[in-house]
Amino acid sequence: MTDGNGGTKAAQLVITVTGVNDAPVAVNDTSTVTQRLSVSENVLSNDTDADIGDTRTVSTIALAGGGLVALVNGTASIAGAYGSLTINADGSYTYAADSEGLLKVGETRNETFSYTMRDGAGLTSSAELKVAVTGSSLGTEGANIFLLTGSGTSASGLGGSDTYVVDDASDRVIEAKDGDGIDVVQSSASYSLGGTYVEELTLTGSANLDGTGNSLNNIIRGNGGDNILDGGRGADTMIGGVGSDTFIVDNAGDRLVELKGDAGTDVAQASVSYSLAGLYVENLTLTGTGNINGIGNSLANVITGNDGANILNGGTGADRLIGGVGSDTYVIDNAGDRVIELKDDAGIDLVQSTVSFSLGGTYAENLTLTGSSAINALGNSLDNALIGNAANNRIDGLAGQDILTGGAGRDTFVFSTALRASNVDHITDFIALSPTTSATHDTIALSQAVFAALTAGTLADAAFKDISATSGGIVDRTDRILYDRDSGALFYDADGSGKTKAVQFATVDNKIVLTHDDFSIIG
Repeated sequence: MTDGNGGTKAAQLVITVTGVNDAPVAVNDTSTVTQRLSVSENVLSNDTDADIGDTRTVSTIALAGGGLVALVNGTASIAGAYGSLTINADGSYTYAADSEGLLKVGETRNETFSYTMRDGAGLTSSAELKVAVTGSSLGTEGANIFLLTGSGTSASGLGGSDTYVVDDASDRVIEAKDGDGIDVVQSSASYSLGGTYVEELTLTGSANLDGTGNSLNNIIRGNGGDNILDGGRGADTMIGGVGSDTFIVDNAGDRLVELKGDAGTDVAQASVSYSLAGLYVENLTLTGTGNINGIGNSLANVITGNDGANILNGGTGADRLIGGVGSDTYVIDNAGDRVIELKDDAGIDLVQSTVSFSLGGTYAENLTLTGSSAINALGNSLDNALIGNAANNRIDGLAGQDILTGGAGRDTFVFSTALRASNVDHITDFIALSPTTSATHDTIALSQAVFAALTAGTLADAAFKDISATSGGIVDRTDRILYDRDSGALFYDADGSGKTKAVQFATVDNKIVLTHDDFSIIG
């Protein structure tokens, strides 16, 4: 210190500075990661503390909008929407983007956490950790779920049982040929597994969609709409829904599933022999040109043949059996069964029936009665072959030149159609009445509407004459039914020895001895 006269004096000034603890400053962090991968960084790397050398640790972590999780023994884990975060007290963390089925391929969503940093004196600061997660098209060896919701998106599994959710027919699925697991495509659009090694396809929603398999043994599931389900070349299981579904069958091992209460009318289109037995599928259509067979079930089926020679059996319901151009066989077991053959269809068609049946209204040629019941066979205007079973049958060929075979049993051969040269039938196995055949003999029944000169009941003795050269019979005025045993020909003569010419109506092929007792006149 200096005075005004130049004198000086020295003294000491002491200033004491007392330090204070400054709070640390946490700074928001960002990171990026691709689905099914992980990222490791440190949230404290960009945080600061004015107090040099002061310790900084992470004390709590929280998912945005969630509760705080305290670190225990220096670590904590917390699950997010798209993955899980493990963070340590020193700020180091690992985020594993391991969630499935939430991110579309190529879509990016943010996962946000908040953390609290504490210094050595207990002061804290909080910041956010934001992780941008992008949906991946590449799978792992685990079970992955891929959301392919953009046109033409692709994804590739890497083993495991993977699920691909698609919404466009152009979405591409890649699976290795020898990959492990059972993979499934869930599609809200018509989709084909062709060219892939995916085992299952499930259609979703309620639109009318098509689902197609591949060469594997696929499971194809329909939705609530009208679906066309085609399993491809393998032995496939096709599961319909409540709509009217079409199943494409090309393998005898293909299996169809329809529940009893499902609405709609379903049809199987088969290029191989196929049976609907045990199924709740209504209709079966045979395709192609092969000689294959179709069998129905207990429902009222429509069974449609192809261009080959088919055996069509509707099962126990009242079925409609529709043939094609081949020589088809129809198996009938219900009086309500209906056979449809078009006029111009080629081939010779056969009906095999366990119930009385008429070929009237069809262009089927032949009818064979089966089983053991006493049932009847009625022909049509074509040249029919009608065959009875072992019971007592009534057989009427109607128009045409028919071949009538009764088989065992007491059969009745009926002639009820106007006589003409184009309507001469053959009886192949007639058993005439004799002392040894009283219980087994057949009868020729003549309709009084056609054979007008005859009286109802058993033919009168005077109205029958064997005119064969062997018998030497000569027609007189009372003769009405003439029989040439040498040829087996049967004639009707309306006026006996009168001027009207006798008309042949049948030939008895076995040329057996006949009498008037073998004939009856019916109303």
